Amino acid sequence: MMQSLDEKEWREFDFAEIFDIKKGFYNKKPEDSGNGTIPFLGATDSNNGVTRFLTLDEIANSTKTGVLPNFPLDKKLFPGHAIAVTNNGSVGHAYYQATPFTCSHDINPLYLRDHEMSRDEADFLIKAIEEQGKLFQYARKWRPIRMVKSKLMLPVTDSGEPDYAYMAEYAQQKRDTMLAKYRAYVEARIAELGEVAEIPALDEKEWKPIFISSMFELVRGRENNMAMLEDGDTPLISAKANNNGLKGFVHNPKKIIAGQCITLNNDGDGGAGLAYYQPANMALDSHVTALVPLIDMSAFVMLFIAKCISGLHGFFGHGLSISNPRAKRLRIMLPVTDSGEPDYKYMEQYSKNMMLRKYRQYLTFAQQ
Repeated sequence: MMQSLDEKEWREFDFAEIFDIKKGFYNKKPEDSGNGTIPFLGATDSNNGVTRFLTLDEIANSTKTGVLPNFPLDKKLFPGHAIAVTNNGSVGHAYYQATPFTCSHDINPLYLRDHEMSRDEADFLIKAIEEQGKLFQYARKWRPIRMVKSKLMLPVTDSGEPDYAYMAEYAQQKRDTMLAKYRAYVEARIAELGEVAEIPALDEKEWKPIFISSMFELVRGRENNMAMLEDGDTPLISAKANNNGLKGFVHNPKKIIAGQCITLNNDGDGGAGLAYYQPANMALDSHVTALVPLIDMSAFVMLFIAKCISGLHGFFGHGLSISNPRAKRLRIMLPVTDSGEPDYKYMEQYSKNMMLRKYRQYLTFAQQ
């Protein structure tokens, strides 16, 4: 039987004993065409570190700072089987990269010194790395010069060497347990949603512009000093461009907004105009507005409408925010009934169909 973490012997190691620590490359993000397949990693806390995808030519032709000189491709493209660690911005997040990638200088790519890293080994090591990463922050970067002096605790063999076999087995067992739970959840959701129903395609429906204010009450967020909020259990939604707007969990916010609504980013760094369905009670950043339904509206309908609102994302930014008066005048295109009213029944079934197809894809993937 496998030893528990408490039963295992552990030892402290220097990062440089375990990892070959590389320096990330780009100071200026390369331009991308949207046709790339090679991950570009940046200092983010989500999406496995990926902020865009580049083609090989885009990487080869882009310089470190946006001006000459250029560097050979092998200085910019990093092999897979690495852990990429953010050293700036969202400091201390770590992600396994199975395939070749490129990255900004805010990333430290790490490679095991004595063998090629497996995903299971990486999953275990990432947790140890992120514990050490908590000591760093935006004002105290975790550049390679500091990382070589950092320490991490690892389980060891009887001879005192890192026990990679144990790490891999432990991570595999954890993954198997999580996948079993996930498969059970997905199977239950598929049973709950029923079968895919035949409905007209999007381009077969009639669409009309509908005022957002005709469907929702607009409630502006009140949290304007988020750094002072203590950690807690209430979701805090901010004007983020990802992660459903979730910034963290806080204690005793100024106001709690009931869930079962949509949040709209009024402005923000790349997030203005994005909308998300929110199932749970939450606190709102002052740069976010809650759209509270004026009629009984299902989660499936709100998911559909949130996607339609997010289509306005490209029109807004720091130079053009969505004030509440402006939000009340916003109109979005929605499918309508023969009488010209929003076709909520169609929106609900469309969302259910999409979810069923996705859940079945996830289930197939999880069973591989």
